[in-house]
Amino acid sequence: MTTVGFGDIYPKSNFGRIVGVMVCFWGVFIVSFFVVNLNTMLQFNANEEKSFNLLLRLYYKEQLKRDAGLVLGSAFK
Repeated sequence: MTTVGFGDIYPKSNFGRIVGVMVCFWGVFIVSFFVVNLNTMLQFNANEEKSFNLLLRLYYKEQLKRDAGLVLGSAFK
């Protein structure tokens, strides 16, 4: 909505320019509203965040066990 382009078509009257500016602001508002709503929809709630953190801790614990086993195995070779 706010791109400049090549200027082939542009408002020539003052009223047209005012309408053009209003349309540009409206376009920016619509895009920002969409981005905020999308971000809100994709955000974890409290229970989902707790579950995600628990799964991450379990994953890192298993990875730490695996890495410790590799270190001990290489130390005793």
